[in-house]
Amino acid sequence: MKKCSFNKSKYWLLIQDDFTGYLWSYFLKERKESPYKVLEWLHQFQKETGKVVQTFRLDNSGENHTLQELVEESEDMNISFEFTAPYTPQQNGKVERKFAALYGKVRALVKAANLNQRLKYGLWTHCAKLATQLENIIVKDAKQTSAYMKLYGINPKWVNQLHVFGEVAMIAYRRKIKAKLVDRGYPALFMGYSDNHAEGTFMFFKLSTEEIIISRDVIWLEQKYKRYMQESGRKLSSVVIQRQEKPDTGIEMKKAKLDIEKETDDNEIVDGDTDSGSDGEYEDYSESENEKEEKKRKAMKRELMNLKTSYKRVNVKI
Repeated sequence: MKKCSFNKSKYWLLIQDDFTGYLWSYFLKERKESPYKVLEWLHQFQKETGKVVQTFRLDNSGENHTLQELVEESEDMNISFEFTAPYTPQQNGKVERKFAALYGKVRALVKAANLNQRLKYGLWTHCAKLATQLENIIVKDAKQTSAYMKLYGINPKWVNQLHVFGEVAMIAYRRKIKAKLVDRGYPALFMGYSDNHAEGTFMFFKLSTEEIIISRDVIWLEQKYKRYMQESGRKLSSVVIQRQEKPDTGIEMKKAKLDIEKETDDNEIVDGDTDSGSDGEYEDYSESENEKEEKKRKAMKRELMNLKTSYKRVNVKI
């Protein structure tokens, strides 16, 4: 992915069990994180299922060879590695085709959610994770058994509480002390199902703070993002450029020059009227021409500095 998500992730790591077809999705900031994330998944998988991984089938990328070195250094892992030939993704076609299918579902989900461009790229990892979760519960064979059922023997807790990605919900505001007229809830977008939580717990994207929250105290509005924003009178754009009005530089400069010349002429002392002595002559206090020009130049410079237009970029919370 060319653009990073809100959590700075740019790469999608997809792991698939060859027998059951079960999928795991992880999202990385850098490619070099891949071998360590796979090792983390490996320990978690063996702990949850009690099953032992025997073989890894991977492409020829450098991070996969790093994974092989890390596994071979460990004495308690007896895992073999199979690498595909260069430029031959069909040798690992099962997971490669799954990548293409999931990307299609991600595009469909964000399109249906009516998200703007910024939210579309910022939330793509959560959308991809939800697409992976849904893929694991889809029944595809004659035995009417999903990949989740094949691996764990049961359906997930959330299977009877399905919702659409990006659906707007009102989350209960649970602070103990609240003003009388303060809203008792705030809007959020449905992102997916929370792992390792009780049934009925969901993940949301809070619109006001742009953070991911977990909650079960929710009322579903059955609206998409765009429709909710329009009906609530909110602006759809999340970033605006605040710009000061640009002055007419030529007119302003001429005006400033005239003001400076007038001010200089008014403050000039050409002939002093102080009596200098008995001879009745006046002492000359007039400035030299060079000093006058220097004053004008400095004053003009100050005025020009004040005429510069400033720009400021600000985030508007939605």
